Amino acid sequence: FFMETNQQSEVVINDEGELATCFDELFQIFENGKEFEMHSLRKTLMFCFSERVVEKVINVIEAECVFFVSNDPASSGNSVEQVLSKRRGMKALALHEIASTILSDRPDFLDTVETKMTWVQESMNVEIHPSAYISKAAIDHGTGTVIGGTAIIEEDVFIYHSVTLGNSRGADFATD
Repeated sequence: FFMETNQQSEVVINDEGELATCFDELFQIFENGKEFEMHSLRKTLMFCFSERVVEKVINVIEAECVFFVSNDPASSGNSVEQVLSKRRGMKALALHEIASTILSDRPDFLDTVETKMTWVQESMNVEIHPSAYISKAAIDHGTGTVIGGTAIIEEDVFIYHSVTLGNSRGADFATD
């Protein structure tokens, strides 16, 4: 039910129905209270992206988890799988990476991606707009964290709970 990889697009899903199915499968992998398995994520991503993009997405998610472990004493010694099994903020970041990767290649999927990402907000209490730019970050706890579509987060940013980043007026906000 997914189209074959083509030369024009790194996203291999064909329409918004297939995109919705892809997200539903991803949400099962990231479900709270469930043991995370990297091989399940990789397998599902292969239905969404070219192999090159799957490796890039996995590398970003792994780098963010390593950064998290290096900055969170309570997670010292945890594997990527353990972080993604227990830390809602990191699950939200991983799903954001997937969503933003889809949108970088298929901006016409914005409405469906935004709609599907409400699951992250509802189940993890972390809201990250898929258009937000996040280079490499970590979210600890995450409860009440909102990252808007105008947010730009550079490398090595550690975010705690109840943080709101971004605004609807861009640079004008700083001059008011």
